[in-house]
Amino acid sequence: MERKDFLKGVGIAGVASILPFKKTTSAIIEDGERVSTCTLIPSETRGPYPLPTSTAVSAITRSDIRETKTGVLLTFTITVQNTDCLPIAGARVDIWHCDKDGYYSAYASQPGYLGTLSYVGATWLRGSQTTDSNGQVTFTTIYPGWYTSRVTHIHAEVYINSVLQRTSQFAFPDSLNNTLYTTSAFYTPHGTNTVTNSTDSVFSDADGVTNQLLTVTGSIAAGYAASHTFTITYALTLELLSFSAGLDNGKASLWWSTSNEINASHFEIERSTDAATFINIGSMAAKNTVNINSYSFIDGSITDKSYYRLKMVDKDGKYTYSGIVMVNKKTLQSISIYPNPVKDKLVLNHAVADANTTVTITSLDGRNIAAGKLQAGATSTSMNVNNIVAKGVYLLVVTSVNEKAVIKFIKD
Repeated sequence: MERKDFLKGVGIAGVASILPFKKTTSAIIEDGERVSTCTLIPSETRGPYPLPTSTAVSAITRSDIRETKTGVLLTFTITVQNTDCLPIAGARVDIWHCDKDGYYSAYASQPGYLGTLSYVGATWLRGSQTTDSNGQVTFTTIYPGWYTSRVTHIHAEVYINSVLQRTSQFAFPDSLNNTLYTTSAFYTPHGTNTVTNSTDSVFSDADGVTNQLLTVTGSIAAGYAASHTFTITYALTLELLSFSAGLDNGKASLWWSTSNEINASHFEIERSTDAATFINIGSMAAKNTVNINSYSFIDGSITDKSYYRLKMVDKDGKYTYSGIVMVNKKTLQSISIYPNPVKDKLVLNHAVADANTTVTITSLDGRNIAAGKLQAGATSTSMNVNNIVAKGVYLLVVTSVNEKAVIKFIKD
């Protein structure tokens, strides 16, 4: 159902809701214990030249990070996953590396074969992106050069909800480094690096280079494509922030909001007449992001009392149920609002208000935005919504002694 059809200002009544519910997922369970099947990428130093704290991440949020730098084309794909081999969507991936001559952007007084050079304020060969539903990001860059004491490498970090999860580095096959540095006009002035992966100060330690060695295909003329997984320790969770239901012109209207849909596949909507035996009446794909997501569903086949629950299904087939909400078809109260969407003043038409009738505006994730009482005896109420700064969808809840009614509206 399209949102524009759902939000026409029709009456909604007979509402119920549940408290936030969190579901933790895991790919493989044996004897009640989670089994790790993918190896963590080794943790490495951020040095020598991470993004300066004075430079905002937004300045390097892009897929093509070359700017003015020339060299052999490199397309670099990183897949972020957890130790259960499940892709993580919505993670931030930052990378940085030196240019073909062995220098980094953003830093001063860097020694090298071209002399001591400074690139303060520059941002080339630095990038940041957010992983898609497959846990992937792809950067367009150049094949890195090298500098004294280090083999060819790329730095990478992964953040979730702005929290750093792991820092590591990626290496290239020694044979490819030697071929490129002796045959490509971009790199021959610098020549071949005497440091190899096995003698490098970072990759020669106890964990070796195996789990950081890039898979590379292509040619100098056509460019190279490199790929690797970045495995971190991260428990995938789906948090159900709210789940509510109401009567909409004789139909049941369901809406719910979530966050941390990192491994979510879809939601199955189930209905019951006795709150015990449920049948599937529909399905909705999950948006699969760490952001707050909102959903709505209409059911036209309801009895006097219908009960609903959500079956929240992960990509690995595991699932958990929400709590149960109920819609009462015999509820008589009706409410309408206009205009919808609204910019400044919202007009609410309702049944005769008593002295205890209240009105509340909440966000879809359950936060109270505004609250007050309706004037006793009134059948129409004007509300100023100028104080709602953020545009989006909100719930207007009217509560009297005997019942509660809810209607969605859009703040424009």
